[in-house]
Amino acid sequence: MAYPRSAVGRIILPITTSARLHRLHLFVRNPQIGGLTYRINSRTLDQNDTNWESAAQGWWDSIRTIFFTAVAAPTAELWTRVGLVWTLVSTLALANAGTNAGAVQLAAEITVTYRCSNGKFLRCQWFETSYTPPSGSRDINAPGGALTLTMKQWTSLNTVAYAPYIWNVNQDNQYLNASSFVKYVMTYNRKLRKLRGLS
Repeated sequence: MAYPRSAVGRIILPITTSARLHRLHLFVRNPQIGGLTYRINSRTLDQNDTNWESAAQGWWDSIRTIFFTAVAAPTAELWTRVGLVWTLVSTLALANAGTNAGAVQLAAEITVTYRCSNGKFLRCQWFETSYTPPSGSRDINAPGGALTLTMKQWTSLNTVAYAPYIWNVNQDNQYLNASSFVKYVMTYNRKLRKLRGLS
């Protein structure tokens, strides 16, 4: 059964690894201009109470530990939707590069599945991190280190300021469950393997 896409805002992080651009996106609730910048809802008050720029930096801070040190901080984008049309409304140059000492793993993909308050799934995908496939588990602590810490930023165990757990919603505009983690899978992306000349 298909469910409506009711979310009307999203943040995009265009991350470049070894000259290949990956556009990661997360949905946000109720983006509205507030003062000098756009604000979004957080699960804390569910009001227009969080600066989107803080959320974007919090997202990057949540994942940059799994990216190689040569991966530069991206310029975040805020998009809003009216009807079927998405419009870019704001950008922000984020701070700090990746921090992982491991080299870029070409064509590698990590998919993490979380559950939201309406019972539907939210999937995060990270491409060409410093982690080598294959791997996977339903235990969030299984990989350990930076990857476990990153995955926890979408749960009530988050530790980063403005972590995605605080503001990220699924396509149905619903927040994550407190015990949201379902599983992670690490593999090689077929399309990226072809683009990288590895298939």
